[in-house]
Amino acid sequence: MTPNEDKKSTEIIFIKPDNIFKKILKNILPISLINLLFKLKLIYLDKYIDYILYKVIKIFFLKFYHPVYKKIPTKHSSCLYSLNLFLSKTKKFNYNFFLTAGSLLGSIRQESFAGRPTDIDLGILGTKVDLFLKDLNKINKKGISRIDKFYDDENSLTRVQILLLGEIIDIAIFKLCKNSNKNLWKGEYKENNKKNEKYIYINYENLTDLEKCELYGFEYLCPSKPEIYLENKYGKDWKIPDKKQFIWNKKI
Repeated sequence: MTPNEDKKSTEIIFIKPDNIFKKILKNILPISLINLLFKLKLIYLDKYIDYILYKVIKIFFLKFYHPVYKKIPTKHSSCLYSLNLFLSKTKKFNYNFFLTAGSLLGSIRQESFAGRPTDIDLGILGTKVDLFLKDLNKINKKGISRIDKFYDDENSLTRVQILLLGEIIDIAIFKLCKNSNKNLWKGEYKENNKKNEKYIYINYENLTDLEKCELYGFEYLCPSKPEIYLENKYGKDWKIPDKKQFIWNKKI
């Protein structure tokens, strides 16, 4: 999330009623903390409460679910499980979600999430987003606490966020556009904004001809020629971590 994205309006399209434990936590949390979380994003209050509520059960379960979860940091295992669960819930719909942003950065650089992940970054083509939003009613909501839509300052839908077992699945929408008579996909705010360009632009074929990448031995889809996307988003130094990283398999 960038400062520009804070200005977007939000629409809640699904929210699960609070259980008794969640109600208690919301009542005992300091008002200053609640106000801060609401100022950032409405979804963050539920995210942190859900993470607290699910953490013990989730981590205990993962120790017996698959050997890989024993080998990686707790936060990584939590995000990885939510990612795989979400993709399994939506697999039959063939949306072809692909890794983006920090999730893709970590995958290409070290086959693990970059840093200490705060969410899971996915992308979807704008040509499929209407169907996806329509099909959300058909998706199994078990473990999902809320689903939010986010709009930019031009009132254009830019992303959908799904809170699943205490982790945010952040789905950026890439929309088809033309630039100098060339077909491109536009989506996400730039991190490396030296040219005053608000959005990332990706060549048409890079998102229609997806490649495969890995996280912790699991395969996912990603843009073809992902290095070009990563340099566009993070700059030429994207290969160099800015802090200590957990490395599953060093690639670069």
